[in-house]
Amino acid sequence: MIHEPIAVDGLRGHWLHGKPGVEKTRSATGKYPNCYKKAQNKWWDGYAGESIVCMEDVDNLNDGICHLLKNWTDRYPVTGESKGGTVPLQHTAFVCTSNFTIEELVNAQVSEGKREQMLEALER
Repeated sequence: MIHEPIAVDGLRGHWLHGKPGVEKTRSATGKYPNCYKKAQNKWWDGYAGESIVCMEDVDNLNDGICHLLKNWTDRYPVTGESKGGTVPLQHTAFVCTSNFTIEELVNAQVSEGKREQMLEALER
């Protein structure tokens, strides 16, 4: 049973981006076959303490995803929302695949005055 969220040394985030069809997802899930496949939403239902989380095909249409990614990829302990409660997250790596760079995603979702701060948080 999972009791407490964990902290890690350094950041947890890994961003694989490129054109469609270059096998970003295959690369990520091939390297981490037992990863928790995270949907592009705030919910962590079904999470069972997996050490690797993979979110596939992150796009700029999901409002608010930057803020969530910032929290989930930081080094500090964090919980995830599940329907009816929260779950302590135990992941040491959070792998995202996307057709977009982090900069493109942030530029599409974050107001101009806060973009630099968000990029720093995601790229540290």
